[in-house]
Amino acid sequence: MDPAQIERIRSSYESLKPQWDKVINRCFDRLFIKSGNLRDLFPGDLAPVRKAFGEVIAQCVENADSLSEMEERLAELGRRHRAYGAEVGHYPLMRDALAAGLKDVAGKDWDFQVEFAWKAFMNEIAKIMHYGKASTPAPSAGGAAPNGAESAAAPAPEPEQPPEAPSADESADAEPPPAGDAPPAGG
Repeated sequence: MDPAQIERIRSSYESLKPQWDKVINRCFDRLFIKSGNLRDLFPGDLAPVRKAFGEVIAQCVENADSLSEMEERLAELGRRHRAYGAEVGHYPLMRDALAAGLKDVAGKDWDFQVEFAWKAFMNEIAKIMHYGKASTPAPSAGGAAPNGAESAAAPAPEPEQPPEAPSADESADAEPPPAGDAPPAGG
């Protein structure tokens, strides 16, 4: 992540900090709307989970320019999440749910660059959690994991390219996308 992305994350977080609980609540609402089957991975009372998630993301924002300082904690979180049934494919779902929650609360202060920065940031966090939660180290090129089994480690998704901002002419005639939805591919 470059310094401009880190600044976008920190700036948007600071502006949303007074409403951080609302952001996190919207994130989980969005997650379960899009992927209702994930609700079974969570306890009945989501309040402690939401609180912990919000705190971890806030700490990651504080350490955005040096996420390595969070590596041990994030790796441990990844191991625990694996024990709860989390899979590598769940990380992009949570990333997108958080981006949607942020966008919902930020409103007009949200733009394409901020969204891209947050998604790249969440991908970095997911990489640390995923590789930290792998039960065996990633095999060397063409090799198997030390115990002969396939490694559980798989690369986290690459950050998507930032969407192109519509031109003034296009945006004047275009209907805005529904809240939380990404713009259609190709602008």
